[in-house]
Amino acid sequence: MEGRALLQLLLDHKELSGNGLATALRGAVSQSSIQKYLAGTAREPRRATLEAFANHFCVPIEAFYDEYVAEKTAHQLGLISTPPSGSVLTLQKVRHLIQQQPVQQTPSLRNAFRQIRVALTRETPGVRRSVVALIGDLADKAEDTEFSEHTIDRMMAVLGEHGGKPAAPESTHSRREGSR
Repeated sequence: MEGRALLQLLLDHKELSGNGLATALRGAVSQSSIQKYLAGTAREPRRATLEAFANHFCVPIEAFYDEYVAEKTAHQLGLISTPPSGSVLTLQKVRHLIQQQPVQQTPSLRNAFRQIRVALTRETPGVRRSVVALIGDLADKAEDTEFSEHTIDRMMAVLGEHGGKPAAPESTHSRREGSR
């Protein structure tokens, strides 16, 4: 289940329209942005938009990025009766895939993996699982360039990075307090 389908279920459950949600969010997200997201005509929304949805409905933000988490959340809330399929790509499965089809290691590939590792160290376990699931999607359709680019964009959104720009650094105030 995609994040937009989960949002529609949540809206239906609360008997809210896109306009009602926009009003409840007090202008944090416009009604037209909500409608475009629900219709699938908008690009991947900003993380702040999905955070507003997640906070309003008290669901994990990962549910809007990860289809498995969306299904699990919907099932836990009683919005759907069928439990999620459990077809999550685990780290163990990724290792198995890599062993089956060894890739010629190049410095740039090694650096890409290091950058992913560093980015994931700053994230919650849910976000880490979302990225692994998206990498699995990418592996399934690696030959489809358009799909691959869309999946990479989704990974960047999950990690809070848009257009190749790093996410805003944490405040220096909180870093100073931690180092005292």
